[in-house]
Amino acid sequence: MLTIVWKDNEKKWKQLIENLPTTYGVDFPIPEEIKPPFKAFVTMDGSNIDYAVYVKDILPKTEKPKLSRNTKGIQHVLLIEKVEEVKMHVNEIEPVGKKQGTKVQKILLINIEEEAPKIPVKFKGYDDFENAIIEILKNKKENLPESVIREIASRSKKFKLNKEDLEKVVEFTIQEYKKSSVDPHEAVGIVAAQSIGEPGTQLTLRTFHYAGVAEVNITKGLPRLIEIVDARTKPSTPTMEIYLEDDIKKDQEKVEILAKKLESTKVIDVADVEINVTEMTVTIVMDKEKMSKRRISKNQILEAIKKMKHQGTTLTEEGDSIIITLQDPSYKKLYLISEDIKNLLVSGIKGIERAIVKYEESIGEYKIYTQGSNLKSVLELEGVDHRKTYTNDIMEIYEVLGVEAARNAIIDESIKTLEEQGLSVDVRHLMLVADMMTFEGNVEAIGRHGIAGKKSSVLARAAFEITSKHLLQAGLLGESDELRGVAENIIVGQPITLGTGAVNLIYKYPEKKR
Repeated sequence: MLTIVWKDNEKKWKQLIENLPTTYGVDFPIPEEIKPPFKAFVTMDGSNIDYAVYVKDILPKTEKPKLSRNTKGIQHVLLIEKVEEVKMHVNEIEPVGKKQGTKVQKILLINIEEEAPKIPVKFKGYDDFENAIIEILKNKKENLPESVIREIASRSKKFKLNKEDLEKVVEFTIQEYKKSSVDPHEAVGIVAAQSIGEPGTQLTLRTFHYAGVAEVNITKGLPRLIEIVDARTKPSTPTMEIYLEDDIKKDQEKVEILAKKLESTKVIDVADVEINVTEMTVTIVMDKEKMSKRRISKNQILEAIKKMKHQGTTLTEEGDSIIITLQDPSYKKLYLISEDIKNLLVSGIKGIERAIVKYEESIGEYKIYTQGSNLKSVLELEGVDHRKTYTNDIMEIYEVLGVEAARNAIIDESIKTLEEQGLSVDVRHLMLVADMMTFEGNVEAIGRHGIAGKKSSVLARAAFEITSKHLLQAGLLGESDELRGVAENIIVGQPITLGTGAVNLIYKYPEKKR
């Protein structure tokens, strides 16, 4: 069947869609062999087909159209009944008429046999297997996500599949992909809540040693899952896995030097801090053995103390001791200065208490595990592989790398927490939770201070936590509840708007004969 593709204006086209069905004036000739009703296509940039147009009739140009492509030179008035969005490239359709280069300048004549299939976009860098899969999908008028196409291609290469076997694999994948899609009106939120909640009750309440490394503990099980969904500002046991660059990752000595640079060393870790009330002094007595072990010098401690913002103090050195004297005697100030000195950071990165080196046989390289986390500062260190280095602090990932990275961290941490307990939950349920927590551009908790507290339904908020507070506030503000959700309909004893409850039947009375 012969039809046309024409180029149009995006702004005008949106206006046309809002007024369907409508009459539309065009300033190009339509060949006589194209008889209404017919299906045509519209492109906005000349390269990609954006819409399929169903033209019911061609009216004489004397008829005044409601909308038009141009104000002058109207040649035909089309009665457009329906418009559908499609995604195709002009190179994927065979022209009958002339086409200049790869773009439609004004009008293109094409021959269509049937409905245009959904053709997967050809991304640059596809190999022969991937292109073969795309060709199979094209012939079957089916589509699969790019990630699935690449996965099939990589496995097909591994097993050296021929064309027939590849086609069978693609057919089976299409069937499984269709099975896994969600039905209309499926209660995805309820299913996700049940799928995570039920195995969540089987989680343990213990804290474990991290990957067999001494002195580094990490919270796992139910407490960890609660931390994730509550979007805690700081996890109870923040840890980092630090991967190293190629030039040092197999050199134990260099890795250990870097680990020492990471560990935060405070004055109290390498010295004793004593208060002399009679002379109003604070004395720092250095421990040479501890200083040698942590590679700290006396000058480093002096430099750190000099940077302190306490005024009215003088510094004197006596052997291995540093004495700080107050010019204005004050017991409170003396105590505050001693506490500040104890917690004064001399070297390392703030927040990282321990850094332990471990050789990973599976990857044949050294890794550093830390107790405590500071992603921003660690990524700035020379020798750290910033592409692989990871922290279990989701809020820190959000602040340093952004909301998309935080979303992935929520998914990964949830999967890891459940799998460590031998539990398997479909990743799409966890993805839904992660999407709900991050879709507004920041990380929000599931609870009453986050998503649950923002629900538009008064009854749903009241059913979650602090019932009286929500009901009282709603009464004072004069809020109303439209009973659209699940919880509120259950509370009032109505069918929920899902499944059979999503359909309303209307009985039309027969007209009485007069």
